[in-house]
Amino acid sequence: MTIREKAVREAGKWIGVKEHPAGSNHGPVIDIWCKRCVGVAGGFPWCAAFQWCMFKNVGYHVTASQPALVQSWVQWAASHGFIVARPRRGDVVCFDWNEDGTRDHIGIVERTLALRWRGTKFVGWIQTVEGNTGATNQSNGGEVQRRRRWVNKATVFIRIPD
Repeated sequence: MTIREKAVREAGKWIGVKEHPAGSNHGPVIDIWCKRCVGVAGGFPWCAAFQWCMFKNVGYHVTASQPALVQSWVQWAASHGFIVARPRRGDVVCFDWNEDGTRDHIGIVERTLALRWRGTKFVGWIQTVEGNTGATNQSNGGEVQRRRRWVNKATVFIRIPD
């Protein structure tokens, strides 16, 4: 089993974990993830800390300079040649909601649902597992959830090597 497969399975185990109190960027498990990732027990948007811990839990250490920052994952992946055009199960996905060049949120691809080429990029639907998302706030929603997401031209996919 690949590291990516292990990571997506690990992430799926945590679906339903919520912040306590709601809207605080804290919670018993969330604080542990944040502390493991950057040494601070929560209080900040934790989507990237969640992903970092999922890979760490299955034996891969993401060495991004600021692992709790989505844009740092993108820079790290680009410098190592880990960015790919077509997502597969277990790839990390970095979203740029307003397409301004700064990635806002991160998840892990659970399934590719419907993708097609548009120019040099894939667009369409994927299913993900994400930390700190919710129906009212896509990037800071306070829960680990399975989501169906539209992939736009600014979405970046990272394939962690085995």
